[in-house]
Amino acid sequence: MLSFFKSNNPGVVVFYFIYLLAFRLVFLLSAPDLTFLQNYHEPLSHFFFSGWAGAALQTPWVSLTAAALLVFVQSLYVNRIINEQRMTAKKNFLAGLLYIMLTSVFREGLVLSPALVALTFIIIACERTFCLIKKEKMYGDIFDIGFLISLASFFYFPALALLLFSLAGLGNLRSFNYREFVVLVLGLATPFYLLFTLYYWNDNLPQMLVAITNHYQQGWFMGFHPHTVEWIQIGGLLALALALLAMVPGVVYSSLIQVRKFVAILMFLLLLMVAAFFLQQQVSLSHGVWLAFPLSIFLTMVILQLKRKMIGEVMHIILFLALMAAQYGPLLFSI
Repeated sequence: MLSFFKSNNPGVVVFYFIYLLAFRLVFLLSAPDLTFLQNYHEPLSHFFFSGWAGAALQTPWVSLTAAALLVFVQSLYVNRIINEQRMTAKKNFLAGLLYIMLTSVFREGLVLSPALVALTFIIIACERTFCLIKKEKMYGDIFDIGFLISLASFFYFPALALLLFSLAGLGNLRSFNYREFVVLVLGLATPFYLLFTLYYWNDNLPQMLVAITNHYQQGWFMGFHPHTVEWIQIGGLLALALALLAMVPGVVYSSLIQVRKFVAILMFLLLLMVAAFFLQQQVSLSHGVWLAFPLSIFLTMVILQLKRKMIGEVMHIILFLALMAAQYGPLLFSI
């Protein structure tokens, strides 16, 4: 089965929809819980999820469909990154498949959420960061990286922690140039300046900081009470992350220097994403979709390096069955 996705045949992306549908069939038995979307008051999240399209996006079938389409687009972008940057020996569509699977670990990741929307900007920013290694003058892309991360934080405040990722990426892939760091800071600051102007015009400036940080209930990391299945999901995802962090350096040991740099940046991104989990006010496991991006790339690199193809097939089957169990497990506990 995996050999099909290891090929460079674009037609395999049709099967992505089968996986997207398979992980959402559980909601035929139990409607998705969308109440957690009311906990997000960041400027763009409030505009989309509570204002302009709030009624539609909090309708179960609309949320599920929009999330599936967005994940599909993101999976194509992940494939583009790993193929164009030659992070594997040959082009493939395996990374997109694994991305779809890993975004389905938590049920909150199957619906449209601020974390999932913010991840779109993060993926694009990461691709722009990788492109910095190719050209001399990249001021436009450097500005875009900062701009995209700031936009992501307007949907989901923990994304602001990834400004460290932008600084690390620029410092790791380019020789030091103070002009480029100034451009990056300008990219990060521009959305905040525009938002400042909007709040100032509406005579609501004191609420700006509260809205950006989503600090409405005067507390952090509240409401974190996962049940047994969710603890298993969290443990399994962290165990996979630790295993891949241990295995990937050996896989890329003989790779090109630029690939090793990309992997180092993605490892730092993964650690920042885990740390950003604690920047939530009302905790939601929808944050778990973030980890799918670096982990899908790492897992692809590991599977393609396996000498025995059967091991990769077994890993795929185990992951698929584990995800199915995670989706239907809560239903069994509620019986």
